[in-house]
Amino acid sequence: MSRTTLAILIGMILPCAVARGQVEGGDEPPTIRHIVVRTQNVFDSTEAQQSFFFRLANAVHFTTRPSVVRHELLFEEGELYDQAKIDETLRNLRARGLFRDVVIETIPIGDSVDVIVETADGWSTQLVMNAWFSAGELSWALGAIENNVFGTGAHAGAVYRNVPDRTALQLSAGLQRIRGTRFEVGGFYDDLSDGSFGAWGVGMPFRALSDRSGFILAGEAGRQRILQFRDGDSFETFRRRVFVQRGELAFAPIAGRGAVLRLGIAGQARREEFLLLDTLEATVPDTVTAAFGLVADLQLPRFQVVTHYNGFARDVDLDLSTRVTLSAWLAPSGLGY
Repeated sequence: MSRTTLAILIGMILPCAVARGQVEGGDEPPTIRHIVVRTQNVFDSTEAQQSFFFRLANAVHFTTRPSVVRHELLFEEGELYDQAKIDETLRNLRARGLFRDVVIETIPIGDSVDVIVETADGWSTQLVMNAWFSAGELSWALGAIENNVFGTGAHAGAVYRNVPDRTALQLSAGLQRIRGTRFEVGGFYDDLSDGSFGAWGVGMPFRALSDRSGFILAGEAGRQRILQFRDGDSFETFRRRVFVQRGELAFAPIAGRGAVLRLGIAGQARREEFLLLDTLEATVPDTVTAAFGLVADLQLPRFQVVTHYNGFARDVDLDLSTRVTLSAWLAPSGLGY
């Protein structure tokens, strides 16, 4: 796409964005007087009376804290009521994967409104118990993953895997909306029988269509055995060591419910080597490379709420947006290529 074509697209989109942002009829919307957040356990009191297992589930599950919900709100007390912010807040809450139901209602109070945000928790604990056969070998995994630790919305997990090539204990953790900001951090660590491997990510991703900037830093590092097979048998064994760091920084010159244009720079640095395990001699020279690029993302937002019956009848948002993404990467020889 040429610069001229992109300019024409932006010129067509901007008037639409302004038109959608205007208040219909010219009436000023009411002011938000109070925001009330109510959180509910997996089963309400009526449902809990119907089954011992429902009461047991409520007893072992920590109800999401109201502060977790408040950190997702895109509106504040004292602001003018904006239905677009309400809709996007609902999408963000559903996207967390913590709730089976989310409702936002308003109560008119004179020239103002009170906003009531109600959530019902979904079951957030996953038990991992898998076993499978492959080429006559039994593999299995056992562990647990909690996506709402003590009702804080934090992630923690521990899973042990036993496969023909190795055993591994994976520990994972993650935090979102730290101290009410967009900042988040997460990662996992694999303690392997033949080494170790881990990945991490920190950043401040875009949360709302109106956000103007965001960044992400992610990477991985590890050392482990690599088996080379020939005619179905192990041919040689290598020791692989790798370190990768990636990053992306973006800003949005156009941001809003009508259209979003985000421009960013991205980069990656990578170091990798393979050593023959018997001699620990390098069969492939130690490789250090780097690359960087430019990214442009144009989006005309459009979402549809549907009920996911395979997911305990939770509402989910289908992204039906029209989107064009352009990227160009440079990998010069001076950076290892």
